[in-house]
Amino acid sequence: MKKIKEIKKLKNDGFPLKLIKKRINTISTEIKETFTVDEILSITNITNFFYEELLANNLIDKPKNLEGNIVHPTAIIKLIISYKTLVELGVTYETLKRHNEYKKLSEAEAYFLMEHLADARKNKSKINEFAIVEAFENIRQHSRMVFFND
Repeated sequence: MKKIKEIKKLKNDGFPLKLIKKRINTISTEIKETFTVDEILSITNITNFFYEELLANNLIDKPKNLEGNIVHPTAIIKLIISYKTLVELGVTYETLKRHNEYKKLSEAEAYFLMEHLADARKNKSKINEFAIVEAFENIRQHSRMVFFND
């Protein structure tokens, strides 16, 4: 029922069907705010050894104790799946650890994205944050690929 309401809302907001499908396919994990380690292992289909390697290499933060449950925030799911994909494709932990060197760049991009959102709020009474983030990400991706292809 929640998915149907979400689909109708996104359609009324003018989203193309392709984006609605992408959004709906991620809703089930976004409804929950936190996941236990066991849930994460199951959802991401990783081994406990791989999870421990991510922790040991400081690629993911340690889980927090929330009301007696050891949990991670929802966002860690995509992060773990991305690390898993990269390792399966042959990227070493040494290279993955270098992502920490680019945290300042990520912080700068986050501030720049917030600037986009604030600017849109000043100029429109109702904004579509999802569409703004998606467009921002597309522009950043394009900029990286232009640099990569030069």
